[in-house]
Amino acid sequence: MDPRYQIFISSTFRDLVEERQAVLAAVLELGHFPAGMEAFPAASATPWDLIKKIISESDYYVLIIGARYGSTDEQGVSYTEREYDLACELKIPTLIFIHGAPASIPAGKAEMNSDAQTRLAAFRTKVERHHCKAWRSPEELKAHVALGLVHEFRVNSRVGWIRGDTRDSPETLKKLNSLLEQNVALSRELDILNEMRGDEPASEARFAHQDEMVAFDSFTNGNVCEPITTSWKELFIFFAPFMITKESESKLAACLIAKFKGVNVSNPMDNNTPFNGPTRIVKSSWKKITLQFLALRYWEPVECEFNYLEINTFPPTSSKILVPGFKLTPLGLQRYAEAAAVLKGAENPT
Repeated sequence: MDPRYQIFISSTFRDLVEERQAVLAAVLELGHFPAGMEAFPAASATPWDLIKKIISESDYYVLIIGARYGSTDEQGVSYTEREYDLACELKIPTLIFIHGAPASIPAGKAEMNSDAQTRLAAFRTKVERHHCKAWRSPEELKAHVALGLVHEFRVNSRVGWIRGDTRDSPETLKKLNSLLEQNVALSRELDILNEMRGDEPASEARFAHQDEMVAFDSFTNGNVCEPITTSWKELFIFFAPFMITKESESKLAACLIAKFKGVNVSNPMDNNTPFNGPTRIVKSSWKKITLQFLALRYWEPVECEFNYLEINTFPPTSSKILVPGFKLTPLGLQRYAEAAAVLKGAENPT
């Protein structure tokens, strides 16, 4: 019997209503119990004793930060920051999601008070000692939270809630999680062994790749452009040099559009590729591409460092945040090497 976890959702409230609803939905869709402000009595101010009780009973803590510091106690510390400090004190596994572009948040949802802005900047700096994920929309936040929780369940399992008529112990659940991790590792080893024997990996037998065609959409200034058609092989060969180590999703998507708009992006280390050009790939098309290469086991998700400029502070400060990205798997690297290698008997370059 799988345990059901209680997950505390911490954030400012009125400015992040849609975002909180998205995270609540993610937790419920995973089959677990969300907890947070929604559980507090509506007839009174939020009692700190109740907050402490709910957090102490929670298995995981999710923190969402937008552009508000939030209501504060008599010492001027926001309840959101106090909740975070308590979760750290209780050593509750913590997942942190910070808005990736706070300057784009409407003024009505951002701090206007200079003191609150300073405290918010200090709070962001404090939480960035953890791995943080950046988000820009409720939908993106929901996806990041779901993926983050699934990963945390596997690598940092908790006791949770288990039906009283079952006999599964925490030790048994940890063994099951360990077996799942071993299964992933063995699957990768099996792909390598099949490769050595000359067998086609199961992923390549099932999913489109090589010369099979794919179309994706882009838009300019809100208008959808003509679909761009290419082959999966061409896409893979284009992306692979960027991902021998790792690269962020935003950089990969920008380079893809630049390529098909006639911009030279042959050098993976070229930092002049426009990130925010007028033409961008449609989200559903980008998702189709990334999921295909994940299914083929050519790519694997990673976190990349991104230099973030906080313009709401004076003077502006720069900090590093973690953003989603990809790198080649061993199978993907092998496929790229095969495509780029010189064939036997080929004429030597002059």
